[in-house]
Amino acid sequence: MKSDLVLRLSRIQQLPSVSPVAAKALEMIELPNVTAGQLGAIIEQDQTLAARLLQVANSPFYGFPRQISTIELAIVLLGFDTIKEIILTFLIQRFVSRFSSSLLDTYQFWQYSVFCGAAARVFARYLGYRVAGEAFVTALMHDIGILLLISASPAEYQRVRSLQKIRLLPLPDAEFAVFETTHAEVGGWLAQRWNLPETLATAIEQHHHYPKPVELPPVIAPNQIAHQLDQPLTVITALAEWAAAKLDRKQWAAEVRHPALYIPDPLLTVLDLEHQLTSEESTLRQEIQQEYEKALAFLHT
Repeated sequence: MKSDLVLRLSRIQQLPSVSPVAAKALEMIELPNVTAGQLGAIIEQDQTLAARLLQVANSPFYGFPRQISTIELAIVLLGFDTIKEIILTFLIQRFVSRFSSSLLDTYQFWQYSVFCGAAARVFARYLGYRVAGEAFVTALMHDIGILLLISASPAEYQRVRSLQKIRLLPLPDAEFAVFETTHAEVGGWLAQRWNLPETLATAIEQHHHYPKPVELPPVIAPNQIAHQLDQPLTVITALAEWAAAKLDRKQWAAEVRHPALYIPDPLLTVLDLEHQLTSEESTLRQEIQQEYEKALAFLHT
């Protein structure tokens, strides 16, 4: 990205940031031999974050039979991966809830983002990607760069919207014509700024790239496919956006032409994903809808 744009992004008053406590907690989660007590002692230093974790742990979403009164017990019962998911989701949700612009229907955008997160979780399980929660968070925030670009330069983003209409450009192409970057690259920049795992930042940054060629055996169990992919998390993120567009969940983007997505062609054909997604009787489609409803309940706790 151009240095002047990075400077403008860095100066956004509402730029989503990770508090020192949340940053330390995310760092500790990635370390070996960290105990629930050690992690809990860090999280307890941020009263807002600690209260959110306890609120979620005691929600009907998890349905534990007794009240969870300590952060340490919540960590033990939920696990480190889920704690990481809750922290990141809290940060993303807080930023989106404070965002307002005539250039974007924020409500539609948030519903779309939650749908993408839910779809990514289902695709992760379906394709055998181990950390389904990481897929949820990545897809939930994969288009957050749009909000950052609008916040940094609303007048220039108005030109992006105009180019979409006049030249019928996909959104990333219109962004590049104005900013010489895209929301995907800006989102990847934010993920790096948050010190998130490289695979997550890469998935956000490259979900609109053309995929590297891949050859899949004509007969393969779906849950073995993630191991065959060069960037499985990027593919899953792109699949989530593809599913949202196919099911008319992306109206906020006002795209006449759909953008490129990091989805290898054999993946759609070998698994017959388009039919599975568009058929109302499809188990995959039903699972995505159920996961979406669960995610909405989780986020409205």
